[in-house]
Amino acid sequence: MLRVCGKFLLILRGDDMKINIITYGCTANQGDSYLMESVLEKAGHKITDFDDADYVIVNTCAVKEATENKIASKLSKLAKSDKKIIVGGCLTKVSLKRIKKSVPNFSGILDTRSVDKLPEIIKGAENGRENQIIFSDQSPVKPNLIKNPHSLTGIVQISEGCDLSCTYCATTIARGDLQCFSKEEIVRAASYLVRNGSKEILLTSQDNGAYNLSGVKLPKLLTSICNIEVDFFLRNGMTNPVYLNSIITPLIVAYENPKIYKFLHIPVQSGSNSILKKMKRGYTAETFRKFVSEFRKNIPKLTLSTDIIVGFPEETTEDFTKTKELLKEIRFDIVNLSKFGPRPGTEATKMEQLERGIVNKRSSEISSLIKKIYLEKNREWVGWQGPVLVNQGSDLVQIGKEKSFIARNIYYKPISIKTGSEILGKTLKVKIIGSTAVNLIGEIA
Repeated sequence: MLRVCGKFLLILRGDDMKINIITYGCTANQGDSYLMESVLEKAGHKITDFDDADYVIVNTCAVKEATENKIASKLSKLAKSDKKIIVGGCLTKVSLKRIKKSVPNFSGILDTRSVDKLPEIIKGAENGRENQIIFSDQSPVKPNLIKNPHSLTGIVQISEGCDLSCTYCATTIARGDLQCFSKEEIVRAASYLVRNGSKEILLTSQDNGAYNLSGVKLPKLLTSICNIEVDFFLRNGMTNPVYLNSIITPLIVAYENPKIYKFLHIPVQSGSNSILKKMKRGYTAETFRKFVSEFRKNIPKLTLSTDIIVGFPEETTEDFTKTKELLKEIRFDIVNLSKFGPRPGTEATKMEQLERGIVNKRSSEISSLIKKIYLEKNREWVGWQGPVLVNQGSDLVQIGKEKSFIARNIYYKPISIKTGSEILGKTLKVKIIGSTAVNLIGEIA
């Protein structure tokens, strides 16, 4: 997998059509592209780069308006090429009309619950059918579609869809209601990957905290995966606060397992209870603080990630100040910051919108604040020594014969290492000798 300008490019192997996949968005979307790869390889389709491709599949994201605009622009350019275009992902149900307008000569459009139907679309296109659209009510069992190892990093999806009704979010429109996959299917997929070369598993969905099937909730699922008798690391994906109340104690216990990265992504979105209520988030800022306190009491160095939306409709100066106060108090390691933009079909589109200048100003303020926090928090790691997994190479040009690599420690902190040796995939002991706002700087101990 090659990352270019925030997009993930996947090239597929086989014996028939030559196919290239461009993926936008989150880990779940990346996971869907891996599944597309598996399905297409099984059908006999061939590897190629973009220039040599017969088909280009664009796996889209619908979370932000800015991302949608980039995708629409990309599709318009592709429409003028000699490639056959298939569009998948979240945007197909959120902005279908815009996709059709951007690429009217599409060969196929399919939603996130139809990734297994890709060979069907290609077969139809080869038989002269154009403008095919396939939407499915039921998702295939996605863990069962994995047929090829993901190399160092494996992605396993535990569910599809969401049961929340946040007023700003189009996830339920894009991916439907919650459908969980069985513990046995998930463990089987994770076992296959780690026994075939994966050193870490990213466990993903639209909301890991919502996982609940046949009495098995997230903590038990994590423990079951960790019982696979192979050395690997496991990263738990995003967990919404609304589900934490019923699982926080067993979840903390599960996190004690040495295979689990001490990384927790819980999106708060706002520090104002008034805005959280308008967002229909189902919790208060005080409840969120309690969850963070419980985790940090048991895992002091926990890497804590969150999401913040600035400029939500009717957000007052007081509301915004409360968000800044929460950020200063909790001092997150990672903040995924978004300027509010109304998404099609959501309740928030009907609310009174703020002036764009106000939204931009507030976003700039938050950006400066979190950068300052990042610098302070990363300095605290200087002098730390311990084992890391080198899970990523760098495309940067290095001095002399040295190459740059990114490694992760058990707290999932990104550590930049320069060395003349090939260390990708290895577990090493490093010492942190410096830091930036983006990552830590390490040397092999």
